[in-house]
Amino acid sequence: MIRTETIESGRTSLIDFTDDVINGSVVSNKKEHTHVQYIDIQQELNDSSEELADILSIFGRSGKNIKTKSKDIDDGDYCSSILEDEVDEKMEVLIKYVSNLKRDKENIISYARRFFPNDIDLILVLREMLLSKRILIWQRKKIEEAIIELERFSDCNKVRSGINIGKVARKFEKGTHSLSAMELRESYLQFLEFDLPVSVIYQYWIDNYGVENRYRLLAFTMNALIVDIKSNEPGIHCAEFGPLATNILNVRILQTLDEKLISDITKLIFYEQIRDEVEIISEGALIGLYMSGLLSADFDKNLKIFAKNYLS
Repeated sequence: MIRTETIESGRTSLIDFTDDVINGSVVSNKKEHTHVQYIDIQQELNDSSEELADILSIFGRSGKNIKTKSKDIDDGDYCSSILEDEVDEKMEVLIKYVSNLKRDKENIISYARRFFPNDIDLILVLREMLLSKRILIWQRKKIEEAIIELERFSDCNKVRSGINIGKVARKFEKGTHSLSAMELRESYLQFLEFDLPVSVIYQYWIDNYGVENRYRLLAFTMNALIVDIKSNEPGIHCAEFGPLATNILNVRILQTLDEKLISDITKLIFYEQIRDEVEIISEGALIGLYMSGLLSADFDKNLKIFAKNYLS
């Protein structure tokens, strides 16, 4: 968590949305003379909450899929949704391999998996390869057969969702805290399978991706859900969308309370006195106690430890 100085009070605030951008500004590094455009997480949270609520309203009135579709992958632009690194270089190796392929060889998939172990990326790569003019007709047929085989043994809905939200994952990986597009995509696919209370989902994100990434994960998941349901081939069914959207909006409520808690505590006159032997209370400690109360996970015990560390 990067702390920002509150000019009015002279105290340090734990709330920091520069883990991407505050008010859409550009973060600059004067030493290296570089400019990095991060996402305005707060704006993304607000906008996606409103859009999800609107879509839920449409579903409630019509009971059908939404009519307004988002723009899917552009024709011939599969690469932008592939999340594996060094896509062009690896694809070049594959194209050379396939262009030299003998008719009796059928191990395209096993060879391609060396470079693209994830089925979602692999299917996108093979689709992109079909557009290459260096691939002969019979070789193209082999690639098409490989795609059919992959799709036959894959979770089609999961693959569709993964393809739909690739660009969103790329967008949200840009932040001051480490969180890759692959991790984001995987977190969304996990969310689709969760049958858990929203507090458990929020705690899962904190445990697995870090307390500093919880807002970004929420904003990403809401955006991904919107893009997925509005795509021409959604990975989720209409009947699934309502519960999923309701769940994520309830997680948003937890996040709003979380944000208010941090904000209110940092405004306390004696805030800087809430410290252990080393430093002022951390955001992680506050959120840990907050989540412990929500989950009823040894709350009394954790409260005593908290009081001993920071209030004694």
